[in-house]
Amino acid sequence: MGIETTGAARVLTLKELQLNPTPKADLPVTTPSDKPVSKLTPQDSTAILHKSTPAHAKANVPFVGEHSAVTKTGSIDSPAVFRNSNVASAAAIDKILTGYHSPLAGKGQAIMDACKKHNINPMLMLAVMQQESGFGSSRLKEENQANPFSVHFNEHGKGIQKLRHKDGSLPSFEQSLEGGINTLLRHAGSGPNPLTTAGKKYSETGSWSAEVTSKYNHLMGKL
Repeated sequence: MGIETTGAARVLTLKELQLNPTPKADLPVTTPSDKPVSKLTPQDSTAILHKSTPAHAKANVPFVGEHSAVTKTGSIDSPAVFRNSNVASAAAIDKILTGYHSPLAGKGQAIMDACKKHNINPMLMLAVMQQESGFGSSRLKEENQANPFSVHFNEHGKGIQKLRHKDGSLPSFEQSLEGGINTLLRHAGSGPNPLTTAGKKYSETGSWSAEVTSKYNHLMGKL
């Protein structure tokens, strides 16, 4: 039963209220400038940054090859460079030997094979060859072509006889290369300055390591 009142205003009955609920007020129309501005939290910023950041950067892991030049341009007196057998190719070594008019041009593959076998820098061996025999072109041509690393195969021999076997025969280039590599590695040990350490025993010249280093750096510039 509804409630009636007198006067100009009429009160709606309960039934009328149920059938005709009070209309909602019109919502104001907003423009883009009216929209609230949201601010990124530090966490939001990090999330957005990571969405556009490569996976290797999020994990703090460098791309493969990102630092591939480190052991090529570092000091040859560091173990990483001293033992890096991937700094050159056989073709590059032959090109250098040809440029110096070395009679040993064409031995690039033999040098690479031996250096990869023993994990030693092939450009270091090239620098040692230049230091010891001018790439096999110095005055003792027969001995230095066969033994360009000046390996002493006959410790009891005198003068150039040390560069030969005990029976007086000349070693092959490959035997000389193996002997030079093994001698360097044996003398270098496992310390932080392998070339300096090896140089003190490989040569009687106190400046040998510095001279080999200078030649190595110069040869690396030709790659």
